[in-house]
Amino acid sequence: MPDLEPTPKKKRKIGRKVLLGLLVIAGIAACFPGVRQTVQGVYDLYQKGVFTHAEKKDYSGTNTQNLLALHTALMLVHDSDGQFPEGKTWMDDVRPRLKTYITGESGFKKLIRPDLLPEKEGVFGYALNDSCAGKYKDDIKDPDNTPLVFVSSDTSKNAHGDPKKLLPNPQMEGGNLGISVSGKILKL
Repeated sequence: MPDLEPTPKKKRKIGRKVLLGLLVIAGIAACFPGVRQTVQGVYDLYQKGVFTHAEKKDYSGTNTQNLLALHTALMLVHDSDGQFPEGKTWMDDVRPRLKTYITGESGFKKLIRPDLLPEKEGVFGYALNDSCAGKYKDDIKDPDNTPLVFVSSDTSKNAHGDPKKLLPNPQMEGGNLGISVSGKILKL
């Protein structure tokens, strides 16, 4: 079973060239009042952390965002393998292709329904439609209306099956959503 823990990122250090540049700007700022105010404004923003990368930000994805990311990853698998992955391994197959732009996090959070976070071991909440598993996309008769991945009541890893049988409670926030083979968000 692949390791699902994110790899911590190292803090960045200010390079010597950056420090030298800041000293030159400070020298110029000391001579000219208008520049001094601008530099002071930039320094104030720096103090507030605007220019630094946080080690870790809170993840705030939605089911729609996660489904779109999963669709992209599944299409990358499809393009490289010539078919969608099998249901029993689909999360393992898409995980390397998932990317997230949240500092300090990894794409594996896209595999977890937002209402199930913070993550618990073995809890995910998305399923692959068995009618698409192992198939070539052009062999699917109605790609605009056939769910590829959907929000599922089965929260196990690599969940797969019939969307009609695995839909969660309709009152659940963001529940009963899926994404079609062609990439359209569906209300199931």
